[in-house]
Amino acid sequence: MTATNLHVRDFFNIPNALFRFQTPASVSATVSFDIRWLGPPTGRSAVTSPPGSAGKLLNSPVTIRWSAKTASGFSFTSDPSGTTSFFGQLGRVRNGIFA
Repeated sequence: MTATNLHVRDFFNIPNALFRFQTPASVSATVSFDIRWLGPPTGRSAVTSPPGSAGKLLNSPVTIRWSAKTASGFSFTSDPSGTTSFFGQLGRVRNGIFA
């Protein structure tokens, strides 16, 4: 899965994203990422909680490259040499609240 220069809003932190108490509440930003699934699934798991949820997830090793730039001048780029995760999950989940 790849995205390049995807336009998003940076809210700086989770409390501000939820309650917007900072001024400005957010700034324009772009993100780019490349997620590569490395092989066959190493495991499968069912989603059964919280009550009303259902789904199936596949576990697999992945590599991730990530970068972001904000209109306020902040930028971040992951180190591609150390971005192999222990596992990634891919699947479909229904949470019982919105489905």
